[in-house]
Amino acid sequence: KLFNGGDLVTAKDAVGSGTSAKGQPNNFAWYFNHIFQEMYRAWQTPFGLAEGLHTQVLLRVEKSGMISKVSLASSSGNQLMDESALAAANHVKKLQPLPKGLGDSYAEITVTFKIQKL
Repeated sequence: KLFNGGDLVTAKDAVGSGTSAKGQPNNFAWYFNHIFQEMYRAWQTPFGLAEGLHTQVLLRVEKSGMISKVSLASSSGNQLMDESALAAANHVKKLQPLPKGLGDSYAEITVTFKIQKL
């Protein structure tokens, strides 16, 4: 089962929860949910890690949807967790093209991989 992306996918000046920080509708929520679904589908969650542990990965997504760069934005402090998140992000090569208004020729998008119980 996949979770709703909520605020686990963000980009500068936009959040993926469906509303902006000021409660206004977010036109990019569908796209962030798409990224969330693709990343979490590719993620092989490490066994036995503490609930709530999270790693943030920064993606550079080109206008075409190609992921041209993946880097660790924030470590969980657990090497296995960090490596699993990076492996998932590197596994996904292409997303849907960037929606109009999100970035110009590319967008930098942060994905939070978080251990959660179903």
